[in-house]
Formats: sequence, C-alpha cells, structure tokens
Amino acid sequence: MTRRDAQLGWGLLAAVLLVLSSCDGGGAKRDAQYQRLVGTWEVRALRQGRVVLSRDLNMQLTFHEGTEGRTYRLRHVSASGDTTTVAGPVSLLGPNTLSMSGGFSRPMVWAFTFEKPDELNDTVQFSLESRWEGSVQEFLSAIDRSGTRQRIELDLEFQ
Repeated sequence: MTRRDAQLGWGLLAAVLLVLSSCDGGGAKRDAQYQRLVGTWEVRALRQGRVVLSRDLNMQLTFHEGTEGRTYRLRHVSASGDTTTVAGPVSLLGPNTLSMSGGFSRPMVWAFTFEKPDELNDTVQFSLESRWEGSVQEFLSAIDRSGTRQRIELDLEFQ
C-alpha cells in the first residue's frame, strides 16, 4: 500500500465516522424536543398575523408517545357545549417542526418554539407552516372559528 492509498483510506474512514456521528445528533435532538411536548397543553391564544382572534378557547392539544407511536389529539369545546376532536399520528420533520398527519384532509405542518429553549418551561408557540390551499380554513373550521388565509399561531400552556 502506498502512502497515497493510506491517506485516502484514513480520509474515507474519517468521513464515514463524521457522517455516522452526525446522523444520531439530529434525531436525538428531535426526540428530546418531542418529549418536552408530551402531555396536555391548553391553547391560550389564537392569532392570525398580529391579530388575536381568540383567547381562552376551551381547546387542548395533547401529545402522546406509546405503543401506537407518536400521536396528537386536538379537543375543542364550543360555547354551545359541542365537543370536536381531531386526532392522528405525529411525524417529526426536523428541528422544531412536526406534522399532524391524521384528522385533516392533508397533513398540517407546524413549527414550534419554546419560550425558553434551553430550560424546562410551560409555554410554547405553534405556527402553521402548511402551504396547501385551504389548510388555514380547515384548521379554523375544526375549532369552530373563521378567519383569513393568513398564517395561524397558537400560544400553548402546559397543564
């Protein structure tokens, strides 16, 4: 084996190790972020753009991880007492991004941000990232609200 072959071999080994070590890091971070979401959250505010459409919506968003995998349940009780529940699987798409892929005609993609990312805290903000036609209206109708086509933001508080 020549010196050049040895250098190529070591370079290839270093590249493989670098790729393998970075593969778990992103997944582990997403897993930890999801674990922070597991539980029931009360939706405290619904905004479109800079306008607060509603506060104290009587709406809860629950994230669960169990034998059926990762799931969510959105439960809303209207002023008349009618209960609407939307539920389905959750997929982690990337850092601070998840997809609620059941309960709606197409997946709802949300970005989420914790108030204090490096600490345990009880508040998180969700922003609807889905860009398919009708995603905003479909979400709003599920919770008995109306609005425009502007982006939706939810302020959640852990219960």
